[in-house]
Amino acid sequence: MSTLNYLSNFIKLPQLKTFSTTRQSSLESVLEKEELTDLPLIQMEQLHGVEFAVITKSQAKTQTIPKVDALLTTVPNVILAARTADCIPVLIAHPSGLIGVAHCGMKGTEAGLLRNVLTHIRDKMKLTDKLQIWFGPAICQRCYVIDAEKELTFNLVRENFKQVLEIFPDDAANVSPANLCTFHQNEDFFSHRKEEKERNYSLISRSEFS
Repeated sequence: MSTLNYLSNFIKLPQLKTFSTTRQSSLESVLEKEELTDLPLIQMEQLHGVEFAVITKSQAKTQTIPKVDALLTTVPNVILAARTADCIPVLIAHPSGLIGVAHCGMKGTEAGLLRNVLTHIRDKMKLTDKLQIWFGPAICQRCYVIDAEKELTFNLVRENFKQVLEIFPDDAANVSPANLCTFHQNEDFFSHRKEEKERNYSLISRSEFS
């Protein structure tokens, strides 16, 4: 029997909170324990596409941004969230105060979602190094069989890591993979291939710099 409650503090920067739920924790219980219940929770519609949104104003209430699979903001005191159950939740942070979240499934990965987000960070936000990126629990290559007859599998971690290196080569970004599989570690994480309803939540929030 697993004792894994929830994951936390996997990107270590000042004023930053990062955490991810498991079967043993609900979104509500984690928000309460992390003392974040008063902050607006910003989620995405998640259409397995390449669109993302930049939050530029303080949010007064919890909401879901339509037609996007990634969010970026420098606004403090909001929570950005991804819902996943085999896809990779990607959390992004920078010492300047930028935070981000992305929902990277096979379709979005093949279409270049993370590449689009990181290109915006580099070219529009002018951040060229010191980026911190976390790949959360997701189905591993061994479990992600897309054609059993041809023994074809898909490696979400590797394909998204390639996109990081395209935009931030030479250690300009630090990538930390959780190395946890939602499918064969199904006692701890929800897996879409085993059950279609429940989701794991990966969240990031930054308070104001003092």
